[in-house]
Amino acid sequence: MRGLWEDGPHLDLARAREQGRGFAELKEGFVHYELSGPEDGTLIVLVHGMATPMFIWDRLVPALVGEGFRVLRYDQYGRGLSARPRLDYDQDLYDGQLVDLLEHLELRGEFLVAGLSMGGLIAAEFAGRHPGRVRGVCLVAPAGLGVELPWSVHLLRLPWIGDWVMQLVGKRVLLGAIPKNFHRSERFPEFRDLFRKQLEYAGFFGALVSGLRRMPVSTAPETYHRLASLGKPILAIWGRQDRVTPLENSDALKSWCPTVELEIIEDAGHVVVYEQAESVAAAMIPWLRRLR
Repeated sequence: MRGLWEDGPHLDLARAREQGRGFAELKEGFVHYELSGPEDGTLIVLVHGMATPMFIWDRLVPALVGEGFRVLRYDQYGRGLSARPRLDYDQDLYDGQLVDLLEHLELRGEFLVAGLSMGGLIAAEFAGRHPGRVRGVCLVAPAGLGVELPWSVHLLRLPWIGDWVMQLVGKRVLLGAIPKNFHRSERFPEFRDLFRKQLEYAGFFGALVSGLRRMPVSTAPETYHRLASLGKPILAIWGRQDRVTPLENSDALKSWCPTVELEIIEDAGHVVVYEQAESVAAAMIPWLRRLR
């Protein structure tokens, strides 16, 4: 049995370009991204979560572009069509990736940032580290608010044992968990095929396990306290039926970030930006307009 970093064909830049949009060659590897919308539009950066790459924003981006925003989304290292460097997948790596990508694309000045799940944690951390760059933060069912992790995640965090379990059943577990991320997954039969493409390439499972071990996805009060201290506008969006980061977690966010505005989306689970994109846009765009 090969290691988590070697299980499958390697995703080189040439192969990725056959499938992807734009690619930036950064110091830790190439990054798959899409930059859309008018060049003079206010920039909003979209950060995906732990496992699902940037296609999670597919159904929301047209509404943001149609409103005149310039939208940047990208695959994190180890996900989608981006490189899978054999590194520690921690706050420093994710923060550095976004810093390097913005510099590569010569996107300077203030912008808005939105993050889903672990992407919300990354967005909040980025704002705390670079307060002069961020005008406002939109947190969509963010991680790090004291959620109780399932036993399977605790198992994967164990050295050696977690690697063995991931190699043995990782693909089956991830694909089997897709319905839990939705309220009504049967409405989106295409999601499974879109998600599984990245699983075929070497390094995905190594990066995923590294992130589970090194990212504070369970609780990160320091990140949110620091975000609150900046006085930046914060919008939180939650699916009413979220079973991954339950709506009750918004209580912790409100206690740590008292000025947060909360929008609850009905008939939606964890991947609310995919499942109820129109409702998310309706909640998000008026807030974004105020911050242009």
